[in-house]
Amino acid sequence: MNLSDRLVKDFKKYLIEKLTIPKNTVQLLRADILNKSKELQRELSEEEMLEIVAKQIKQKRSALEEFEKCNRRDLVDKTYMEISILNQYMPEPLTLEELEVIIKETASEINATSKKDMGRLMKEIKEQVGVRADGKTISQLVNQLLS
Repeated sequence: MNLSDRLVKDFKKYLIEKLTIPKNTVQLLRADILNKSKELQRELSEEEMLEIVAKQIKQKRSALEEFEKCNRRDLVDKTYMEISILNQYMPEPLTLEELEVIIKETASEINATSKKDMGRLMKEIKEQVGVRADGKTISQLVNQLLS
């Protein structure tokens, strides 16, 4: 079952069970996917849909920091729940060890040896791993390797 079908199925389930936060989270995700599809005037690939999910998770984590600073426990709890719902649609993330192996292999393939090669190496790795690893972690590991 592809992501789009899962979202529709889960939305209906949450609607029937009257689970407001999960329903609204899935509804917002479906709306973002539909908007992006209309913008590009084509159906989105599974990878493009996963990028939208990852983007929403990143936004929620950013908002979470602000809510914690303001001591808004109600919003913190709600945002944690939304993040956990969105994480259900993400593929299994790579472990640090797996990511290190991919970075080392890619670095040797493109002969990346200094900090000047960081941009090119980052681009190659992001294409390989997609949304299975976040850019911040990749950047840190690449930095360690090229230092």
